[in-house]
Amino acid sequence: MPPPAYAPWPVPPTVAPGPLRHTSGLAVASLAVAIGGLFVFVVPALVGVVLGLVALPPIQRSGGTLQGESLALAGIIIGLVPLVILLTVLSVATAWS
Repeated sequence: MPPPAYAPWPVPPTVAPGPLRHTSGLAVASLAVAIGGLFVFVVPALVGVVLGLVALPPIQRSGGTLQGESLALAGIIIGLVPLVILLTVLSVATAWS
């Protein structure tokens, strides 16, 4: 009797691994510090915005190997919230005095 023409168990397809992708540490730090800026206010919020702005160019140039663009954008936006609130309060306070 000839051997079977198929393997007795399923053979997984071989796929070449793609490029390794990892998340930008600056983007993660931007989001974390900006969230802290919601509670402590000005300095961490400003640092979160700066970290987010520094993190974006390398992420965009990486060609998909470096992730975290949305984290950096969230850090920038969340960091701007306390700064806008502070500027609004200061402008209203100076207008009333």
